[in-house]
Amino acid sequence: MANISESMALALSLQANHEKHNELIYNTIETYFNEQNLSGFAKLMSDQKNGEKVHNELLQTYICDRSGKVTFEPIVYPKLEVDYLLGNPESLIEIFKLVLETEQITTSKLTELAKIAFAESDFQTFDLIVNQMLKEQIEEENLSETWLQKALMLSDCMPSIMLWNESLLQ
Repeated sequence: MANISESMALALSLQANHEKHNELIYNTIETYFNEQNLSGFAKLMSDQKNGEKVHNELLQTYICDRSGKVTFEPIVYPKLEVDYLLGNPESLIEIFKLVLETEQITTSKLTELAKIAFAESDFQTFDLIVNQMLKEQIEEENLSETWLQKALMLSDCMPSIMLWNESLLQ
């Protein structure tokens, strides 16, 4: 496999750092749900968190496999500012809005990364971004949109939210 350019390695490193930040966002939400004893929603966010970790590691390994240098940025831990869920079901909407926004930002960043790879005629990286990461990202955005729509429909019915939470443990 051909060596990767410094600029492409840096761009991929920035994306890897973004994926790490996403992992921390989902970890924060998972913790929040665990604090609320909503283990189904916590499991959902744990799965999201693990997916982001895989993306981060994939990009780092890819850079190294192409003889590039991985650049790390300082870790910024996100803060989740929502009300106590059981006292305010609207906070579930806010959480799933954050999840959707996180996925939309990632899609945008991956699209820009694909443009850079194409402009550099780095078709190996272009293939990785488009056929693996962006393809999966579209699924993630659709899933996030579904969760938000469900939260919007159920926001005024705490028993339904609790049933949804339980169903996520199955």
